[in-house]
Amino acid sequence: MKKKGNLWSNKRKTFIFCIVIVMLVVVSISFVSFFKSDVIDEENEKTPYNSMYNASRYFFRVFYPDDWDVNADSYGFLLNPEGLVLEAYPLKKIPVTPAPTAADGSTPVVTASPTLSSQPTTSATIDPREGMERNKDLTMSFYYKEYDALYEYIKTLVPSAPPSAEVSPTPTATPEIPSPSGNTEVISSASPEKKEPPMELEIIADYVFEQFQKEHEATGYGYSSKKGYQADTVEFVVLPYSYIKDDIKMTGELYVAARAMAYYIIQVEGTESAFRKYNNVVQNILYHITFSVFDY
Repeated sequence: MKKKGNLWSNKRKTFIFCIVIVMLVVVSISFVSFFKSDVIDEENEKTPYNSMYNASRYFFRVFYPDDWDVNADSYGFLLNPEGLVLEAYPLKKIPVTPAPTAADGSTPVVTASPTLSSQPTTSATIDPREGMERNKDLTMSFYYKEYDALYEYIKTLVPSAPPSAEVSPTPTATPEIPSPSGNTEVISSASPEKKEPPMELEIIADYVFEQFQKEHEATGYGYSSKKGYQADTVEFVVLPYSYIKDDIKMTGELYVAARAMAYYIIQVEGTESAFRKYNNVVQNILYHITFSVFDY
């Protein structure tokens, strides 16, 4: 009896030991995979995507992946009076509709239209977005805003507003001098300097966030603390928020950046699951956004 007890005790120790070894192996593999994933994500973030939209009228460029697309005006103008320049969004495969079944149970044969060999093709490159449609679960909206309304906001702040806030948003005209021939010549600088925004980015962001919260005051939006985000060449102030829409939790972030003559709002919003799913792509797009025309 004692011998059986010792045998069971030894087997139990061996069994427990095996379980511990298996758990250690699983934890080790998970840790290595997690670390490797972080390294890959970090490397991907440093590399801009191949597709690019140049919002030349509003002085910025956006890089996005092949399984995303953009919605913009055909001539590069604003999409609406609120200053919407561009929408970027992920794509999903268009679901295949099954062929209709005939009354006798057989599937009718559908003959494809013949392609004429003489018909010219515009490109031999395969469109990576062919067979894809917009995934409405998440959208990045890029807004261009002028400073006019902000100067009125500055007056509502504490009595001593920053001196720079009193500067008119209209740029100073470039000095002109008459040439010997009698024509007017423009004095140009050999190397244009990067002009600064007329006020602190924090003031601009506070204005944007205050207006956004007023607009959604009665709709049950929740907000987290604002934070900073330093992209490759652009500094942002960010306001995270969330709300419920049709029993689905929506998650969003407002990114605010400033330039000398205008400021920008980038709104990222989608379902909570889509927000998590596309987070790395969104961060890459934001990290590589580029402002053009330095003296603007």
